[in-house]
Amino acid sequence: MTPSSPRLGYRRLCRSDADAFHALCLDEHVSRYLLDGQRLSRQWALEIIDNSDSLFGAAGVGLWLVVNDGAAIGFCGYHRFDTLSAEPQLIYAFARPHVGRGYATEAGGAMLAEARRLGWPRVLAATDGPNQESRHVLDKLGFRCAGRVPGAFGDTLLFERWEGPPPRRLYAPVGTRFRLRIASTWEGEPAYENEIVCLELEVGDIELTVHTDAPFHGDEAPTSTMRLWEHEVVELMLLGDGERYVEVELSPHGEHLVLLFAGARNVVHRDLALDYHAEIDARAARWHGRARIPLSWLPADTRRLNAYAMHGDTMRRYLAWSATRGERPDFHRLSSFGSFDDDAIDVTWPSRQEDGASA
Repeated sequence: MTPSSPRLGYRRLCRSDADAFHALCLDEHVSRYLLDGQRLSRQWALEIIDNSDSLFGAAGVGLWLVVNDGAAIGFCGYHRFDTLSAEPQLIYAFARPHVGRGYATEAGGAMLAEARRLGWPRVLAATDGPNQESRHVLDKLGFRCAGRVPGAFGDTLLFERWEGPPPRRLYAPVGTRFRLRIASTWEGEPAYENEIVCLELEVGDIELTVHTDAPFHGDEAPTSTMRLWEHEVVELMLLGDGERYVEVELSPHGEHLVLLFAGARNVVHRDLALDYHAEIDARAARWHGRARIPLSWLPADTRRLNAYAMHGDTMRRYLAWSATRGERPDFHRLSSFGSFDDDAIDVTWPSRQEDGASA
């Protein structure tokens, strides 16, 4: 079904539109705010068109040329950005002469109607932090900010829009701090004092910030994040409704890996672009990290969690906040996860001035 709106026409993007689409991508305004300032090739444009065709086949959505008075003035629709989310995201872009006329809001509304027709409960979008025009459009379309990740022009802001009331993810008000210690082995035996890891989770309005204070064991830095769990690493897993959970792996050397699961060990997405920074204090043999996890990545009804620490090459050590036990270390044993209201977690509630809505 072709979208419709009062002033604009829509034509499903196809290979015969490659020249018109490529010309729009070379427009200074489009290149700046959608393509990180890059001037990309016609071959790249053809690849995007092919990706759009694949997405239409898989999800029923893709990209449309936006036409006014017979001329292509922009494009809109849905595109999958693997570093931002597992789901397709709403995008819109108009050549500079057509900006400021309400076209982006009109086209965005037409695309939301398509998502509504397909029964989507949630639509995602993203924009560069400095792009105030796009943020204003998303606000008018009913989106709310729900995270940030590193981008070409500072932060890339993540937005989401729900058809009904948004689900609660963390049952804690903004400003709440959870502190926990990874102080036992995976079998439940006490860890050595020089192995204990401290984590602090701070609930924000758009993200969950994770502060790591851990001993540095001197393991070599990984050369890839493909199997980061085989190196010195601290892991946090957050479990929600329907056995959906997010795993965040943090290295003292600055590498990270984010995995999304639907069911135990069933990876549905990986390699999200987490805002993460780590520093090693060689003199104290400790390292500190800060990771900002967008709330839009957390599953609905996130009430349970577990955390782990691993280090060593030949003498591998596996630590867990809540022991997994069993025949071997299995950090995806969901029945072993603890709760945010566990007595082993120290909770600091926000002051009355800081108190706000639950995340």
